[in-house]
Amino acid sequence: MRTTAGRVATALATIFLATTMAAAGGSTYKGKSAQQWTEELSHGSMDAFFALSGPEKEAAPVLGEMLGSDLSRVRSVAAQGLAEIAADAVSLVGPLGRALKDKDLNVRYYAAQALRKMGPAAAPAVPDLIGALDTHPSREPDLEGPHRYYKDARSVAAEALAAIGPAANPALPKLREVAAKDDEAEVRDAASEAIKKIEAK
Repeated sequence: MRTTAGRVATALATIFLATTMAAAGGSTYKGKSAQQWTEELSHGSMDAFFALSGPEKEAAPVLGEMLGSDLSRVRSVAAQGLAEIAADAVSLVGPLGRALKDKDLNVRYYAAQALRKMGPAAAPAVPDLIGALDTHPSREPDLEGPHRYYKDARSVAAEALAAIGPAANPALPKLREVAAKDDEAEVRDAASEAIKKIEAK
């Protein structure tokens, strides 16, 4: 049987650990912090990739932290994971909107997918989504990712605006421009559909 002193020591250790975690941000998923997940991804762990790209809703805080990583692979996986649990990550609309300016096209794509799945709740990101409609190699030729991802990033940005609906009304002028002038039919079609949904009564 443990002594009273032993129980007190254990309790104090538990309090110290909780305090330390709180000071460090405290968010964990499956018992690991954002930093630990980042380290695993940076070493090519496929287990970490699968755990974070198809996560449970409890992963949202950790994925939000990872969205600010210096490593594009980590940011991409974080954005992909948030797109899977978008309904439980509405508090991250701001960071996801900022991710639409990421230097990695994968991050932009998955951030826009997350916002699309949030629907009207993503309305605060409308200005960022309008900007994402300009994701084009003629404007930003050095973004990371295959050339075709430029088109995908623009298309899903238009789809996100469509999902937001009437609250995305400020995007209409840009969407009309894209629907008329974009050099990709898929993007023009997505913009046209967004206009219809935003103007729907």
